[in-house]
Amino acid sequence: LVNGMPLAITKHILKAQKEFINDSKSSMIGRDSLMAPRDQGGIGLFDFEARNEALLLLKAASLAESDTEKRSHWASLALHRLSKTIVKSLSVDEEAKTNLMVQKIKVSQRGPPALHKKMVKCLKKYGLRFETVHPSTELQRAMPLWHHPGEDPRKRQQNNGQKAKCLRRNHTALTHPGLSGLGLHE
Repeated sequence: LVNGMPLAITKHILKAQKEFINDSKSSMIGRDSLMAPRDQGGIGLFDFEARNEALLLLKAASLAESDTEKRSHWASLALHRLSKTIVKSLSVDEEAKTNLMVQKIKVSQRGPPALHKKMVKCLKKYGLRFETVHPSTELQRAMPLWHHPGEDPRKRQQNNGQKAKCLRRNHTALTHPGLSGLGLHE
């Protein structure tokens, strides 16, 4: 793992840490209490698991970059690989996949590589999702049309209908600016 720590090493370090702190005996004080700051009665013990999760969340944040020119190469590759492991019941059209980290698309836990799987699991664990209170005009224009994060879950979405397919294939409408000037009518 780049900037991370394999699970086996993490377990080994945690075991060594526990043996050192407890002198190879069973602990009388909980690990959470030991990790608390000194002014709260702890000894400020370093939390390796939290560190590893924080690194995963930082990596996942770079996946959310919508500008492909600014996005790192590894993030583009990771998004491409994750796009191949979308939950089949969603039936997401290939052309509708613009940014999995922003869109309301679920990734399967069976197919992606271990690191990508850990990132998705960590995002779910902490309930991280795309939200904004007052988005800038630039951000609004970069938002995907299909599987939009702000779509109303009570309404049936038209992401895979004939109109949506026509807009994607014939008009390359993938973001909101793609609709401007089309003069859409119901």
